[in-house]
Amino acid sequence: MSNPFSERELQNVWNEMASEKFKDRQLEKQEIMNAIKLDSQSTIVELKKGLKYKLQYTTVFIVFFFVFTLMEIFLYESNTGFLYYLALTMANILFFFFIRSRHKQMDSEYSMNGSMLVTLKENLRVIKSTISLERFWGIIAILFISIYGINQFVENSSTSKSLIIKISIYLILIVGLGFIAEYFTQKKFGTRIKKLEENIIRLETLK
Repeated sequence: MSNPFSERELQNVWNEMASEKFKDRQLEKQEIMNAIKLDSQSTIVELKKGLKYKLQYTTVFIVFFFVFTLMEIFLYESNTGFLYYLALTMANILFFFFIRSRHKQMDSEYSMNGSMLVTLKENLRVIKSTISLERFWGIIAILFISIYGINQFVENSSTSKSLIIKISIYLILIVGLGFIAEYFTQKKFGTRIKKLEENIIRLETLK
């Protein structure tokens, strides 16, 4: 029995069927990418809010240490105390400008134009490097504050027993504050960073 369709007609039918099949697959892929984009946008908004909170409490630290710097000048007339609080004030000012530059950098990357994958990777790099530097600064600050505090206790304690008690309580408070700060950092950024990483992996598998 002869074939009612020519080879060319059969090829055209096959091309149409294949086109419809891959069109559906392409639509599904685009829907997934749109969902990832929306999820990533909301995640980046939350991460930026976290950086904004860091700017706010860094401002509080700047004011706090600056007030103590002035007190050391006009009330206690202590050169050591003045230099100590001045150093903490300046360090926090530098950290403030660093956080602000990172916040603005995430702004410039937020449009999601061009490659979404490149944009997400850049935002992830920015937020991770910011938190890493904050941890480093936190360790340096803890050591700096501990050394100054211990030196003050050594100068003002009358007995070895009172000195040991004061230093122990002081170090427990300082280390405890460090752990609390790390806990809130993980709570604010940890899950959102993980979500961003997961979205990057999803996009790479869709390439």
